[in-house]
Amino acid sequence: MSADILQFLKNKFMDELEEAEEEHPPAHDIPLHSYFLQIRELLETKSLTPSTGMKDCLYDLSIALTDCILFLEKRKMKINKDSSQGQGQGQGQGQRQGHYSLPELWFLCKTKRKLIHIKKKLRVATSHPVVPEHTSFSAVTDVATTSSSSGSLSFDGPEIDDLYSFRDQVENIANLVVGRRDLDEKGFSKEIGIVGIGGCGKTLVARMVFDNSDDVDSYDCESRIWINLQAIQKGEVDFKKILKAMLKQCDGGQRDSVEVEEEELLEALCKALWSKSYLLVFDGIWDINLDWYFRLKERLQWCSKSNQSRLIIITTRLHGVAKRMVGPNNLYRMQPFSNLVIWGHITYRVPTKHPIVVKMKDEMIYHSHGLPLAATTFFTIMRNQTYGGE
Repeated sequence: MSADILQFLKNKFMDELEEAEEEHPPAHDIPLHSYFLQIRELLETKSLTPSTGMKDCLYDLSIALTDCILFLEKRKMKINKDSSQGQGQGQGQGQRQGHYSLPELWFLCKTKRKLIHIKKKLRVATSHPVVPEHTSFSAVTDVATTSSSSGSLSFDGPEIDDLYSFRDQVENIANLVVGRRDLDEKGFSKEIGIVGIGGCGKTLVARMVFDNSDDVDSYDCESRIWINLQAIQKGEVDFKKILKAMLKQCDGGQRDSVEVEEEELLEALCKALWSKSYLLVFDGIWDINLDWYFRLKERLQWCSKSNQSRLIIITTRLHGVAKRMVGPNNLYRMQPFSNLVIWGHITYRVPTKHPIVVKMKDEMIYHSHGLPLAATTFFTIMRNQTYGGE
């Protein structure tokens, strides 16, 4: 089981690094990218040998990558801001872009030391070349990590409607919506950001709100629109694709085969939603370019009072991006699920008295770290172990 956990964390890091390289070209702009490449090459060419601290080592590796991406995005925003101010004052900013402040240098130095330490530990723990694995876990983790990165909900585990343990997170979001508006108003407009690390259940909770809007204070919407950003685009944001995907859910794709300009699509969307109450979800935001979002917000007039109700939910791993989109008071940070919830997720339709399940209970709960994606992976493994299967 320890080897299974290491494989899961390894695949998770590889997917996150690939996503980061696609979303932030050129890839060498990612802080300490060469160190991440060295570690990736090490993980690709060697197999991991379970040893003390290896799980924490890989977990720290994913955290370091996330920190570096956030560092890059904050720095880009600062450079853009300084550049615009410099142009207004007639000053060049070219030389300043290559300079780091003392806090930035300290972050880079500290993270570099951490990556060197991780690389050394991995070298010790990788003792032999990778051989093709025919165990069930390889297929399981590939599917699980792919589902996480794409925002898909096709986990081979409990159906969403059966996940009553997620209801408390949905209720927290409902309270965030209800708590900041006058309940006597006929209509309201609200933007909510769901933030958390990969695999923490952001998409699951957003989908529960989407499918069960009654949970949000009897919020009755005439239209529901779900946009999986990772599925409809790669790399830079394509606003036209987003508009087409939204219109397809409004009018059944009547314009799908017609080539029209972006402004025409935007005007058609405004007309389609103008008098309706709707719930709109943007799942999997992984880009610092938010011009498309604020343009849509302005045209659909989410800030203006109206008799219609408009609830907009975004999910992202990036706290700073979510804060810019919906404001600091409208953020919901996903909380780790309790051991009881995780255990219930793992043992969904699995015999809890089975010797293997009983033996591995504490280890599975510990290694899940409160993440439903990890619990889903364990569920698949336990189902195969107890009922048989490939």
